[in-house]
Amino acid sequence: MKHSWPLFLFYFLIKLALEIFLLMRLHDFRLFFLHLGFSPFLFLILQRMPFSMPLKMAVFVFDLLFPVIGQLGGILFLILLYFVRPLYTKKGKELFELPHGDRDYNRYMVEKKIINKTLDNLGEEETYLKFVHVDSVVDVMRGEDKTRKIRSIQEIARMNPKDFIPQLQHALQDEVYEVRYMAKHILEGMEKKIMDELEAMHAQLQLHPTDYQVHNSMARAYISAARSGIFDQVLARNFLNKAFDSLHVSLQIFPDQKALYVRILEIYIHLEEYQKCADLGPSVLTMPMPSEEWCKLAFYYAEALFHLQDYELLKEICDKILDKKPKYDKIKDTVRFWSRLSHDAV
Repeated sequence: MKHSWPLFLFYFLIKLALEIFLLMRLHDFRLFFLHLGFSPFLFLILQRMPFSMPLKMAVFVFDLLFPVIGQLGGILFLILLYFVRPLYTKKGKELFELPHGDRDYNRYMVEKKIINKTLDNLGEEETYLKFVHVDSVVDVMRGEDKTRKIRSIQEIARMNPKDFIPQLQHALQDEVYEVRYMAKHILEGMEKKIMDELEAMHAQLQLHPTDYQVHNSMARAYISAARSGIFDQVLARNFLNKAFDSLHVSLQIFPDQKALYVRILEIYIHLEEYQKCADLGPSVLTMPMPSEEWCKLAFYYAEALFHLQDYELLKEICDKILDKKPKYDKIKDTVRFWSRLSHDAV
């Protein structure tokens, strides 16, 4: 009798593990019947337990219903998820953040720093790490020290190469073969990764041509590729035009996506089509939307006005943006500069 309790607990641990697998693979009915197949063992175990007969029957019935309840619960969860997900995505929460946010705003600081590990033999066979020093990548790549250049390229590969694309492209012209080879290898790897992502998105688009979220993801991938700095200007412009087409199709499928206009205005800015951005801006800004979304759209509209030197409208829109108190430092700082400039010009 005293050995029945561990056996009883061990049995329910097995059943719990099976239940977890069952919830993860609701379509696999073999797990369901395997789950039920263990119930006779519980009946034998209960015969040795000091429970009353009603309690034994209750435990046995619960064990039989356990996989059924889990199966029904999992199916109910999937059904609810099917209805809840569109309600969530229609709010635009999964769409786009401002690309000129903190990441780009602080990129200059990131680009100029790299860990340069200085090694000292110390008179022994092994080398040891003496200290860690933060050095400028630009200074290292312009120098004559071959070892430091190679070490810098190695550290770039270990860190985030996307933040050092200008330095890697500069390294392609370096006189040291090892530096040129390593920089080319890193850039080719990044280019392949981007193209593989675009190819995968195209495959998804073929499977789901009427899914607006797939078109949004396609546009996001094209914009990311265009802004990576890896490709030449002709190919980058081609990517931006393809992104614009994807966004246009997405809006045709599901028009109530105000956040997409942020990307559309951004594309106009990158293509230097400032007049198109200025023409679209006023109509978009009249749409009802959250304050932050409005600030993002107004920011690109103001940038177009700045390039068109329309200081009257620039002054007006800058004042409206500052009244909204945007949360992005990049928006606030740039708009304040434009505001002072437009006030002086007017």
